[in-house]
Amino acid sequence: MRFTVLAAAAALSLAAPPAFGEEPPGPQTAAPAAQTAPSDDAATRLDLARRIVALRSQGSEMQLFRAKLPWYTQAMRANVRLTDEQRASLPRILEQQFRAAMAPAHENIAATYARIFTADQLRDVLAFNTSPTGRAWLAHQDEITEVSLNLQRVVDLAVLSGAAQALQAPGAAQQ
Repeated sequence: MRFTVLAAAAALSLAAPPAFGEEPPGPQTAAPAAQTAPSDDAATRLDLARRIVALRSQGSEMQLFRAKLPWYTQAMRANVRLTDEQRASLPRILEQQFRAAMAPAHENIAATYARIFTADQLRDVLAFNTSPTGRAWLAHQDEITEVSLNLQRVVDLAVLSGAAQALQAPGAAQQ
């Protein structure tokens, strides 16, 4: 039962909130549901989008996996009875599952790009990413990911610390 709840929570987490600094869609910003890129060939757009996604660094994805590994491990141990042998193999199994889950995630990202952007825009992005500047940009994605993960940890700790202090402040129960 607890694992079912865990799986449901994981599925819900895929509906990510807006990125930091991005406004959530509201009545003024919501795009029409049927809005798609202008009428250029959908197959061409998807092919271009897949090529763009393929340029992304697998190193950055594995940094993300390593950052999440303690959470994955804790969730599994809290919700699944494991033998000592299973516990020892858990990091390897979690990595295999992460890699397997990324394939459909990549396809989803490519489909999103293909839906949002025109073929010309995707060609421009692909041209940039394969240019010397674009290759340099992509080469530093692992470093940027690491900085972003560390910053997120700092933000998380600040939020938790601030919330703990606010809850312990005199009169916090009345707020």
